[in-house]
Amino acid sequence: MALTPAVVRRCPEGTLRRIVNISSWYVHPDHRWRAPLMLKKLTDLPDTVLTDLTPSPSVRRMLPQLGFQPINRGTRFAFLPAAALHRGRGEGVVELPPAEDPAVMGSHRALGCVPLVVDGPAGSTVVIYRRTRVRGVPAADLVYVESHRALAGGFSALSRHLLGRGFLFLRVPALGETGRFGTVVLPTGVWYARGDYFHDRTDVVGSELTLFDL
Repeated sequence: MALTPAVVRRCPEGTLRRIVNISSWYVHPDHRWRAPLMLKKLTDLPDTVLTDLTPSPSVRRMLPQLGFQPINRGTRFAFLPAAALHRGRGEGVVELPPAEDPAVMGSHRALGCVPLVVDGPAGSTVVIYRRTRVRGVPAADLVYVESHRALAGGFSALSRHLLGRGFLFLRVPALGETGRFGTVVLPTGVWYARGDYFHDRTDVVGSELTLFDL
């Protein structure tokens, strides 16, 4: 038994890519020895980007053998009052009205997801955040980042925008960036994928993280 939500995304070069998230799967205890075979069959999907965002320790050990690699190095937590202090040139944030939703949003507004356009020196990028809590404190989770490189230049503007809406923390996947004022990187929440779609971007909209508010 397996749950594998799938979405289709348009890449920057215009091609369409199918992304299948291996959300969860179950093997009866009497047949656990078949689990690697089941996972291999489950991932036998050519021309498809595969993700596993919540693997158990035993599954993490199997994923590299199936071509999966980590696509982040943990989770970056930003304390927004501190992250908002820096002011850069050309920064700005605009919330997209429903009529201008990017296709990636779909019906996720009903799940509490909010799309923004963040401007910075390296250009503009679309981000989507969802409302969550960190130790009971209001926080925002970035579930879609069109370009982390572009977001870096507008990070303080995004911090101020979210702070003004009552959030104290921002949680975002940690890529290769160095530490930023007001942030800390923890080696938790490492995601795995097979395919080249995730270079410089985050996209877990449509996964169990947003569908089931994990």
